[in-house]
Amino acid sequence: MSKNNLKIYAAIFGLIIVIVLIVLLSILRNHKDTSTSNSITPLPSPTSVNSVSQAASVTTTEVMPTGFTGVKEETIAPELLNETKQELNLKNKLPLENDGFTINFDYSQDKFIVNIASPKADNQTKFEQWLKANYSSLSMGRFILK
Repeated sequence: MSKNNLKIYAAIFGLIIVIVLIVLLSILRNHKDTSTSNSITPLPSPTSVNSVSQAASVTTTEVMPTGFTGVKEETIAPELLNETKQELNLKNKLPLENDGFTINFDYSQDKFIVNIASPKADNQTKFEQWLKANYSSLSMGRFILK
């Protein structure tokens, strides 16, 4: 191929690319214009809103509650209620320091931690007597003795 033919082919190829780009851009512009024109909707005027609200009539009906809600109401045993109240009362007093022992609460174990001072046997007996006298509903299973 001669150099002149190569230049002619390059010019024709370049011209074809420019024409294709112009056509694509014009199609995209037309598409954008039609999509924005479809999304614009006229807002109602205040007079049309007022006339609609005046013409509409609202009727209300009273709904009567049913006798059964789906929840079975159970009474809490007095022992459990008393135990819960005593546990809350003790938690509100913590940390509690007494002669021979201290009490804290470990939330990760959900138990009271009792640190008993030496002599352990005597002070453990003091703790058990104190527990029976003040918080009789709480069992020893709620306490970890250290």
